Amino acid sequence: MQRVVGRGRFGGVDIEDRAGIGVPPEPVGKRVVIDQHALHERVIYEQLREKVLQKEVEKQRLLVPEPVQLSPTEFAAVLQSKELLADLGIDVEDFGGDTVLVSSYPAMLANFNPSELIRQLSEQLTAGNKTPDPRDLLDEILHMISCKAA
Repeated sequence: MQRVVGRGRFGGVDIEDRAGIGVPPEPVGKRVVIDQHALHERVIYEQLREKVLQKEVEKQRLLVPEPVQLSPTEFAAVLQSKELLADLGIDVEDFGGDTVLVSSYPAMLANFNPSELIRQLSEQLTAGNKTPDPRDLLDEILHMISCKAA
């Protein structure tokens, strides 16, 4: 028997943490094993989604805005999605050529490189060579951000 290292409640289910694996304390028929990283990611996703919908995402302003050079296609896609990115806490502006200037990004990603975040977002924006549906794009970006933050 593994020792219980923590207890809690999530979504109406009692959870015990036994040696790093979240499981219900009293099985009802079948035992359910929960991937804690995936659960943490989902909690962050739901919190961030709520903040985005209420336009309350906390931004981390950069002391020195960071220039990010992109391909012409990625550059156009990022500027075209400037409003959506602002809703996510990411402020970008045209810096000339194929370069954008990042002046803020989500505070929950304070330990991440803004350049890398913009590059990954630009890949999402240009995937499939078609203009993505804003709702689908928002969902994909929220999943990416919550995964990085978890």
